[in-house]
Amino acid sequence: MKTCKCTQCGFVGFAETDYCKRCGSSLLNRSSVEITENYKTARELQDGLAIAALVIGIISLFTLGLFVVGAVVGVVLAVKAIKKVDTEPARYSGRGLALSGLSLCLVSLIGSAFVLGTVGPNVYASYNQAVETARVRGIEDNVIKEMREIAAAEVKYQARHRQYGTLAALGSEGLIDPDLAAGTKGGYNFYVGIGEDEDYGFHCSSEPAVYRTTGRRTFYIDNTLVLRGADKLGMIYGGGKFDPPVR
Repeated sequence: MKTCKCTQCGFVGFAETDYCKRCGSSLLNRSSVEITENYKTARELQDGLAIAALVIGIISLFTLGLFVVGAVVGVVLAVKAIKKVDTEPARYSGRGLALSGLSLCLVSLIGSAFVLGTVGPNVYASYNQAVETARVRGIEDNVIKEMREIAAAEVKYQARHRQYGTLAALGSEGLIDPDLAAGTKGGYNFYVGIGEDEDYGFHCSSEPAVYRTTGRRTFYIDNTLVLRGADKLGMIYGGGKFDPPVR
């Protein structure tokens, strides 16, 4: 295979052409060009980039663009392969392979964009909902501990004074911490009632200070020491002692 080098720009192309592919200078006057013999066959020409681009394109088509990154890499390789074939045809081949790889990568990118655009928001929303549910559940777990702490403190207070005490009374004797004795802790409001039952027992209720933000369930416990809880839309009103037990 004969190639010639343009003396104007140095571009090496096939000797059969009449004009330089890069600068357009005439190659008809062979005295103005350098002609060389190139014995490399088509199989000996370098086509590694083109093959790599095609392989990545095929894989990307069935893997959503290898999470986009793979398809982008395939596009870059294909463009480089095409550029090398155009500028140095005596050394590189595989333009058709590179174009095929480029097409496949572009198709996979479009498919990935479509899937991410339709499925992505739902996945993101589900993730946020799961995170929010876990956060609220963590707050409620702490409230459950506080409610049981109050019930245990009432038992100790009743053993000392033969009657149950208010939150302030429990706090004054160090049976509960000051924040809990003040009636607000961890995003919940706590209330204690005494002597309203016929056995002069106690009952304690807690509600989220900001419904859904600091919690969902309202909790209830009395001198039976059975902790109960249910979603009351942020309000204590609605029963308490008839709610399902909390395990």
